[in-house]
Amino acid sequence: MQKEIRKDSLIDFELVKNSIDFFGQDFIRTGNIRIIRKIVDHVEMDSGIKFIPMEMGVPGIKPSQIGIEAEIQALRSDVAGIYPPIDGLPL
Repeated sequence: MQKEIRKDSLIDFELVKNSIDFFGQDFIRTGNIRIIRKIVDHVEMDSGIKFIPMEMGVPGIKPSQIGIEAEIQALRSDVAGIYPPIDGLPL
């Protein structure tokens, strides 16, 4: 069963579809985060709307004090260099 494509977005559906078509459907299906970033860059350029990059690091937003304290605690606990599983933690 094919998943329904939602067209109610803040970004024009046709603009996004055109950007995906520009790179090709196979490009998207087999892609990784860098490929998706290329699509986003293309949509940003065509729409004039800037996205907050949240896929590969700090998006430029000042962190909350809670986050700062949690990071300090992680550094002190020797867990700062351990990544969780890519699919998330089990429930």
